[in-house]
Amino acid sequence: MGLWLAMMLSGGSADPPAPQAEEWVGVYVVHAKDAQELRLHLQRDGRFEYHLADPPGTGNIHTGGNVHTGGNVHTGGNVHTGGNVHTGGQVHAGQWSARGTFIRLSPEGVDDESGFPDVVVRWMGVRWSGRRYLVPEGRIVEFCNAINLGVEPRRTADGGFPLADGDWERPASGTPTLPPEWREYLLEAPLAGTLTEWLGEGYARMWFRDGGRLRGGMRFVMFDATRETPRTASVKILCPCEGHAKVMPVADWRLEVAWRPRGAQDAGDPGRGAEAEGQAPFDTADLELGDVGVAPAAMPPPAATPPVRYLEEMAAWPPEYSRPAPPMTPADQERFVIEWSAAASNVEQIVGASQLSRLSRWAAEETPQADLPRGWAAGLRLDPTHADAQGRRVLWTHETAAGPKLPAHVPIVHRHVVVAAVYDIERRVIDAVYVTIRGWAEE
Repeated sequence: MGLWLAMMLSGGSADPPAPQAEEWVGVYVVHAKDAQELRLHLQRDGRFEYHLADPPGTGNIHTGGNVHTGGNVHTGGNVHTGGNVHTGGQVHAGQWSARGTFIRLSPEGVDDESGFPDVVVRWMGVRWSGRRYLVPEGRIVEFCNAINLGVEPRRTADGGFPLADGDWERPASGTPTLPPEWREYLLEAPLAGTLTEWLGEGYARMWFRDGGRLRGGMRFVMFDATRETPRTASVKILCPCEGHAKVMPVADWRLEVAWRPRGAQDAGDPGRGAEAEGQAPFDTADLELGDVGVAPAAMPPPAATPPVRYLEEMAAWPPEYSRPAPPMTPADQERFVIEWSAAASNVEQIVGASQLSRLSRWAAEETPQADLPRGWAAGLRLDPTHADAQGRRVLWTHETAAGPKLPAHVPIVHRHVVVAAVYDIERRVIDAVYVTIRGWAEE
């Protein structure tokens, strides 16, 4: 279930499909290798069926009506099986609608779509030559990265994004049709280079063999990083510079790293230069890149790292954010997710028990014992709640109970870390993050 659970984003109610929705009618398929299969049928009458099934071969559910599974199969049509019915998968139905290239599903059965955590409800339709893709909202940059890495266009149903049934056999040329704000994430040509220096804290410096330059807007673009060995890794660009970049290797990849001592010349191939100077490359075949202990070099911080500001326990948000948040466009929602993924990493590095204890009003002795789990900020789902008077700077935050729990001075008191990020709609960046402590007492 993990692959598709992680893709869920909530959406609202939807009207029957408008005439322009006709072009998206069809069955979309994606196989996660050795995992689950998704089949999403967008029907001509405005209905959809969403099948999230166990791996092929474990039993299939074929429906002629609406099927909702919660352990048992309940159907208004018939369930036909050529083997056993496995209800570990999920089958949902409801209405779908389209506005331009954006598609929304409205599952039946409950008013609150969070009752269907397996269902991705908001999608962007993408055409590529004769192909039709559905890309979950929140994963558009990931789709661009799949193209940069050569994963797409794929030739089988196996992949990360639903593709119209059989379209994997169609050739795809040029680039897919994407809104202008997402085209900048597509590389015109692959970038190849060498990871030359370990910077610590999960980052490394990369040198580009062709001396190519990166556009400033290419943050979070992924590409292959190799050192002329079979060992490869995908990396995220965090700090583009002329001829090199600060990058973050994607988790769980292992690779060989050539690095140069601090102060070495930038000219030429620094990987080979290190060897010529007698500095053997690090071979991390048995290590995660993050385990390589090289002294960090002086590098600027990632672009647009917002400052972190602290508020006393139970304090209100700053008074300038007094109005309800305006509706966010899909592009702003996507951009916020991208910006927060970088800001959250910074928050996790600098916010700890010592900072939180200084915010505490009632549990100053207990708070230093707090142990914040790894990834606690990145795992938060923030939603827009308030805005300034001009509606330009929007405050995004989360439910109190969603933040990491902190020690309390009495058992009936529940205390949690709460964060809020201020997103500037015009600049499309997070320009501040607030951290505080909030909670409640049992009655």
